[in-house]
Amino acid sequence: MFKPGVLRAAIVLLVSLFWLPLSASAVVLDVAADAYIQRDAANSPHNGGNVAVKGESGRSGKERVGFLRFDTLTVTNEILDAKLLLNINEVDNNTTNNPNPFTFRLRGINEGQADETFDDATLTKNSSSIADDSDNMLNESLTTALGDFQLRDTVDDGTTFEFSSTALLDFLNADTNGNVAFTLERITSDTGASTFFARESTTGGSQLSLTVESAVIPEPSTVLIWSLLAVLGITAGWYRGRKG
Repeated sequence: MFKPGVLRAAIVLLVSLFWLPLSASAVVLDVAADAYIQRDAANSPHNGGNVAVKGESGRSGKERVGFLRFDTLTVTNEILDAKLLLNINEVDNNTTNNPNPFTFRLRGINEGQADETFDDATLTKNSSSIADDSDNMLNESLTTALGDFQLRDTVDDGTTFEFSSTALLDFLNADTNGNVAFTLERITSDTGASTFFARESTTGGSQLSLTVESAVIPEPSTVLIWSLLAVLGITAGWYRGRKG
């Protein structure tokens, strides 16, 4: 028979082995590149202090789509949770106290596209591998829709919005080359642009970032030590049971 105390200790050790791989570690990834493209400035890069996005009916030429890129080489294990942090400058830079909500859409740039590693100093509508002349300026077949969200003028100005979705998590876990890139578009039509603080911002706004929580897989030596301790506990319990 096993001594109750020894048996309990052995069970605790065995259960701990199952939980070891499920521990997690959070990492904040700062944006590696950010920019936007504009319909009527198709050969001009836009990589200043703000990422501007804008939807406007009738193809006015002022429509803008944001591009964000992150280096994920340091994240080597399965991602359990992820949040894209958007630091908002202005939801609507044209109208004060606009009461209507603005709807935005985040897309992932499919792996293998040149824009997955875009350079924000040279990205333009004409140089983009996924831009076209459609209403939202994007060839949607080269992207993956990750979800929509809404922001309100003045209410959300100057705040940080956290975006998360199952689709975002799946997109990040499907990455194989350590580069992930996104597009940010505004579905709502309005003459004013929505702006987010970019990494080049000099006005005190925080830059865009991606927070990922990934599984921590224990080193083989750690698993071996815990396994040996569990076996030792069980053996000791069996031996003492025989002696008793």
